[in-house]
This record gives sequence, C-alpha cells and structure tokens, in this order.
Amino acid sequence: MTKNKRYTIGCVIDWINAFMQRRLLSGLHQGAEENDCDLIIFETGRLNADSIYERHRNIVFQMVNNKKLDGLIINTGFLINVADVDQLVKTIEPLKPLPMISLFTKLENIPSIIIDNQIGMTELMHHLINDHKYKHFAFVSGPKENPDAQERLTIFRNSLLKAGIPLDENLIYYGYFIIESGRDAVRYFKQVCDLTQIDVIISANDSMGLGVIEELQSMNISVPGKIALTGFDDMPVSGKLDLPFTTVRMPVLDIGLEAIKRMKQLLKTKKNFSLVKLPSRLIKRSSCGCILFQERSAFNLSSGKQTDLPPCDDEKAISAIIGKLDLNSERKEAVRFLKKSVAELSRLCGELTGNGQFTTFVDKWFDFIAGCMNMSIKINIPKAILNYFNNYIKIHTPSESNKYLVLMNIITDNYEWSELLHGLFISNDSWAMDQIRERLSYTYDYSRQFATLSERLPDIGIRDCYIALYDGLPSFSETAKLVYALDDGEERLNDEFGIQYSVKELLPEEFFSDKRSTLIVASLSQAENYLGFILYKFDENRLDLMEKLASSISITLYDTVVNANLVNMNIELLNEIKRRKDAEKKLKRAMKQLNMQNKELNRLSVLDELTGLHNRRGFMLQCEHKIQYVLSNRIPSSLLFMDMDGLKKINDTYGHSEGDSALIVIAEILESIIRTSDFVARFGGDEFVAFLMDTDRDGYKRFNDRLQKQIGQYNKTSGKQYELSITIGVYHIEQADFKNMPKLKTIIERADQMLYEKKGEKNRP
Repeated sequence: MTKNKRYTIGCVIDWINAFMQRRLLSGLHQGAEENDCDLIIFETGRLNADSIYERHRNIVFQMVNNKKLDGLIINTGFLINVADVDQLVKTIEPLKPLPMISLFTKLENIPSIIIDNQIGMTELMHHLINDHKYKHFAFVSGPKENPDAQERLTIFRNSLLKAGIPLDENLIYYGYFIIESGRDAVRYFKQVCDLTQIDVIISANDSMGLGVIEELQSMNISVPGKIALTGFDDMPVSGKLDLPFTTVRMPVLDIGLEAIKRMKQLLKTKKNFSLVKLPSRLIKRSSCGCILFQERSAFNLSSGKQTDLPPCDDEKAISAIIGKLDLNSERKEAVRFLKKSVAELSRLCGELTGNGQFTTFVDKWFDFIAGCMNMSIKINIPKAILNYFNNYIKIHTPSESNKYLVLMNIITDNYEWSELLHGLFISNDSWAMDQIRERLSYTYDYSRQFATLSERLPDIGIRDCYIALYDGLPSFSETAKLVYALDDGEERLNDEFGIQYSVKELLPEEFFSDKRSTLIVASLSQAENYLGFILYKFDENRLDLMEKLASSISITLYDTVVNANLVNMNIELLNEIKRRKDAEKKLKRAMKQLNMQNKELNRLSVLDELTGLHNRRGFMLQCEHKIQYVLSNRIPSSLLFMDMDGLKKINDTYGHSEGDSALIVIAEILESIIRTSDFVARFGGDEFVAFLMDTDRDGYKRFNDRLQKQIGQYNKTSGKQYELSITIGVYHIEQADFKNMPKLKTIIERADQMLYEKKGEKNRP
C-alpha cells in the first residue's frame, strides 16, 4: 500500500518484548523513520510452540496481505525456534505475492539478511583455545532443528578438530535457548562426567549461560575459578552481572536498519538481492577467565608509561577514543555530539597544568554527561571515555588531581542512577497496569471497561490503542468490528455498535493518518477462543506494558463474553419456562439448569481464578456482613492488608508462570492458618486481605507468628532460587470503633497505609 508516495512495510515477529526482539524492532523503527516508510509489526508467536496461547497468536498471519503492505520483512530466525524451515516455508507461501526479505535465516529464492555467526564464534573459540589454553570443553546447544544452533555447534566442532582437541560427544547438551536449559545441562554433565574435568562450558546463547552459572553456583563451583563460561547474543544483562559474561555480540539493531533500507531499494528498483551478511564479534569479559573487561586501558599504569595512544591533545588521540566505541547502534546526531565533545575534552585534558584547568575540565565533563543523558546515549560509552581520561590524568598530572577524578566518577555514576530511576518509572508503570487490570475486572460492561482504558492508558504513556472483535466471536472470521479507538489520548469511536470492516484492512481507512507511523498488531485470545486483535503505535519504552495490556484485555473480554453467554442462556431458559408450563419434566430440567448457571455466574464473579480464594468483589460482600456482626456483638476483630514482597523480581527473573506459582503458595499458606470464622481473599495483583474475627492485638501477633513460621518452613524446603516474604498492614477494630464504626473502605485504606509504612521500613537501608 502506498499512501502519499510512502511505502508501507510489514514485519512478522514472534514477540515484541524479549531483548533480541526489542533490539530488532528498535532498528526497524529507526530505519522506517530514516527512510520515511510506514511500518506495521505483526506479533505472531513462534511456529509450533508448546503453549496454546502462543500458537493461537499464529492467527495474526491471516492479517498479513498485499492490500495493506508493499513489502514484508519476516523474522524467520525467531519464528522457527521450535519449528523447522520446511514448516516456515509452507506458512509464508500464501504471502509470496508480496516482496519479502528473510532475517536471520537464509531462505531459497527469498532475499535474506543474516548474521555471520562464524566470525564471532570463531573468534570466541580462538580466544579460548589459544589465549586461555583450555583443553576440555562442554557445549550447551539450542534445538537440533534450529539453523543458528546447528551453525554455532558446527563451528565449535571444527575449531576443536583444527586445534587437535578431542571432543566428548557426551558433553554436548541440546536445549531450547531458555534459562532452564542451562540448569538442566549442568545436571546432565554432572551425570556423565566429573565436572572438575571441564575447563569451560560454552552456551549457544546468554539465557542458557545464565542458567549454567546459577546451577554451578548452587553446587559451590566457582566461575571462572573452576569452570569458565561463555555465551552468545550479548543480552543487556550480560555485561552488568557480578560476573560479566564473555559472549558474542550480534548486530541485531543494524539488521533492522539494513532490512528497511534494502526493502525500500527493492520496492523502488524491483531488483532482488540474494544475501547480505553482517558480522558478529567477540566481547571479552570476566566469565571466560579474562581479568580485564571489554574496554581495555590504553595505558600501562604499573609502569607509568603510555603504550598505545599519542599525547592527549593530538588529533589521533581523539580518533583512537572514538574508534574504541561501539557507535553502530547510536543515532547520527549522537555520533556527531560524541565526536565534538571528545575533541573538546581531549584538548582541555592536554592543557591540564594545575592552574585552574581542572575545574574547567570537570565543568565540561558535567555538560558532556548531561548531553549524553538528553540524547539517550548508552552508559557504556561515557564510561569508556572516562576510562581514557582517568588514565591520562593519573599519569600526567599531580596527585592532587585525585579529587577531580573522584568528582568525574560521581558525575558518571549519577548518569547510571538515572538509568536505574528510569527502571523505577517502568516499575511504577507496571503498578499502574495492575490497577488498570483490577479496574477492568470490576464490570462485565464493555462501555465501562473502555472508559477505564481511556482514563488510565494515557497516564502510562499509551496514547494510541485500537481494539477489534471478530464477528464470529469466539472464533476467527474474515470480518471484525472496531469497538474501541484511542487516538492521541482521545477516544474517537462514536458508533456504540462499532464499525464493521474486513480484517485484512487492519483498521477502517479513516483511522489511518497521513503522518508516518509504526503500528503493532497483536492477537486477543483466551484458551481455545479467538476474540479479536489489538493495535498500538510503537513506543520502545512501552513494549512490556503493551504485552501486559493485550493479555489483560484478552482475559477481560473472555470473562465478559462468558458472562454474556450465561445471561443469554438464563434468558432463553426463562422463556422456555413460560412457553412450556404444561411440560413439567422439561420445566424441572430447565429450572435445574437455570440454577446451575446462576451458581456458576455467581461463582465466577467472586472467586480469583489463579488462587481459588475469593477476589476483591467477594471479599467486599463477605466483609460487610462480618463487620455488621462484629458491631452488633461488640467483638474485637482485625482487618489485615498484605503484600507479597518481590513478585516483580520473580516475574522478571524466572517468568510469569513462576510468579503465579509463588502467589498460589502464599494463598495456600494463608488459607491453612486461618480459622473457619475468618476470611481471606486475593485483593488484586500481589495483594491479599484477611478479616480475623474475635482477634485483638495479641491474637493478631499469634496469627503473624504462625504465618511467618509457615513461610520460613516453605523457604527452607522449596529449593527455589528466591525466598517468599510478605508485609502486613493491620487495622484493629476495638472498643472506640463500636461507637463510631468507620466504613469498610476507610478501614482498608488505614490498613493499606500501615502496609505502606512497613514497606518503607523494610526498604530503608
């Protein structure tokens, strides 16, 4: 589709919020901006995935078509993690009328852009064999059918063969590119050999490498003291661990940039290319046994002599500094800023004589860091530049300059803190997302649910969101209705019945802007049901929230559909009763079914699906009755507001399924220690509430002791890498309350305030 002479390029990708996919999407988005192309990203899930939820995302392939797109970029390398190339080719065959480019996997008769894994992997093997002199290797591979995994394993085998090092085939483990595969690999190696005989374990990606290091540490095997480790991919976390990972960096962002540029050329000239290879490269860090990190000093400080670089005020010094940096992923204006700033700083550094130039230099350094922050330049770049100047100052200036070195480091560390604060903002956005999820669950009314989205989404930076439901709900159909449209923070859909249109159009024409845009299309599904799809405008800092939002809306829509079906069934049964008064048997059967449906409807409205406890709605209903009883009989009681600690960290580190398991454990412990007269519920997210009848302050203390004891026993025996804990705020209903009993909402708020204070005490250093 061309609009105003602008090409529209589609991109098929499995997920939007994993680190490699984020890096690729960043490159694609940046490339689309630089080449003035519209970009539509289709999130399809992997082919042949184990999860039904992920396989159902494959339905998004049905929306890819030449009516909306001029060309298609397919992230084939990620789509076939658990499938094979033949299945992939069969899946994309119907899309062949579109000009295509394959990424990460070379496909016959389709232009392909791939990473030359051989360069980085060969460098890695040469470093381990020739620099470290390692002789005994183990390898954690990806799936046998995955081409990237096969290529990395082949290079591993050939490197050992070339060096004359024998390979023990028992020391090759085939995993699935996930952390758990790394843990399983170490357990497997332990079964087939003495681990102390292994010099180094090479993982085909960093995720599996993280699992390897966790399992070795759990066995008290030091890394790299006893066993060295390496990975592949250079995940963002790999260089920030206590033991930074030696790995191979793939130019994923550059692949995105190259793909857009090549597709635009292909569309303009109609001339296909065959294959483009971008080089991977070795990143040396500590896990392989190297003492120094990736950025090596330009000076030999022990001798006090300059070894590589010319004097600091020489133009060649500036080029040497810039040459050490990885600027491929930075924007052009950022590169220009860095070159200009380093030139000025180099000149000032060369003039340091102790006559006041130090102060000028530190002032300029502060300005430089502020500029880096404003331009979102990654922290590793100013840190590398700081290393250079620190070394120069230590060698060529008096010892009194130390205070300026400290100041420069503090300024740079504050830059790093700003990145951490950005992480806190993301955490706050996640909290806000939890609140949206809770608000959506309060009602089965579409209009109230959409009103919640319009009110809350702009607060977390999502200003463009469109929801369409299939006409064949809960099955896929070729037509859909646009039922919600948030455009630049304003709700635009005025038709209460929605706008019907073809699914292949993605959106009705009036919702496409003349301005260049990047859109994300994701499926809305639940269990075996296809509900519809959701579209967003791309925001690199909101991908995780977008993923959570799609999941929450899927659950909400499914519950609303189930509720509507139950209500409709009730209406039909009531009509049947009126029509068939003379058929007593049928009448009784219908009445019984009606009663069952009403019970099921009531159960769904008050129970939490994950834990089996009552939900917020169920708690509020039950608690009102209990408070009336307490007030009438003047019985001291306690309301507890509880928060499970560290759920986000568990989710981020071990996955949401592990987080769900942790919530279930907390729920089971709470349920096991309350009495039949008490009541406990999941209030939402990681929050629980309990009402303890006939429980004064001493009774609460006994309850808390039992709870902490049970959690402690679980932590000792669970074998998990994390420990569960819970923080409690409590409101005691006492003698003074019987005369003037606060409202239930007020009691909950007071308990919540005490919880907030307890959290603050825990987090206080």
